[in-house]
Amino acid sequence: MIEITTIEKPFSLPVEEEINKQVREKIAEQYDYAQEIQMLNKGMLEANDTEYMTYKVYRQDCKDWA
Repeated sequence: MIEITTIEKPFSLPVEEEINKQVREKIAEQYDYAQEIQMLNKGMLEANDTEYMTYKVYRQDCKDWA
């Protein structure tokens, strides 16, 4: 017999949505939507692109901040 264990999320959906919103706003302080797309495209073409790496670190910093 298989036992199924459920894993609960640490936050409720409204709280998670608010955190995601804050992260998006924090990223937008440095990169607008078009710039983000540009950085993602650079990363797809060259994962070690300096501008992409800078964006990637900033994006992670914003996630960690939240």
